[in-house]
Amino acid sequence: MIRLLALLVSGVLTASLAWAESFDPSSAYRAVLDAVVHERHHAVVGLAETFLATHPQIDHAPQVRLWLSMSLGHLRRRAEALKALDRLKHQLDRDDPLWPDVLFWEGELSRKIAQRLRAKLVWTQLLEQFPESAWVPQTHMGLGLVYL
Repeated sequence: MIRLLALLVSGVLTASLAWAESFDPSSAYRAVLDAVVHERHHAVVGLAETFLATHPQIDHAPQVRLWLSMSLGHLRRRAEALKALDRLKHQLDRDDPLWPDVLFWEGELSRKIAQRLRAKLVWTQLLEQFPESAWVPQTHMGLGLVYL
């Protein structure tokens, strides 16, 4: 019985590894994007984690990591979401266009788990470094909520 179970698990792992090696990054990215657009947050998490595990250095990885973080936040897994954002921040170049999005969502997640100081700091950074960002009005609103 144990031997049969071991063979079954081995076969599943081998099949999973073969699938991961044949994983097409462009179709996988489209699948994650489709799940994001349709707000299927559980699907985003699974698809994004697979995408990032198989193609961590691909150009779309930072965007996918941001979507992963946002979906974790929507699923109220906010500590995990902040960890994903922290990993993303270490991977981004200083001039990456994702910075305003990352800072806004870091502030929003921090506010929701009562890390008000962190929220204030990142939102202030967003306002100082990206005063033309589309996130500025919502950042002001978020800061207002933090200061209540």
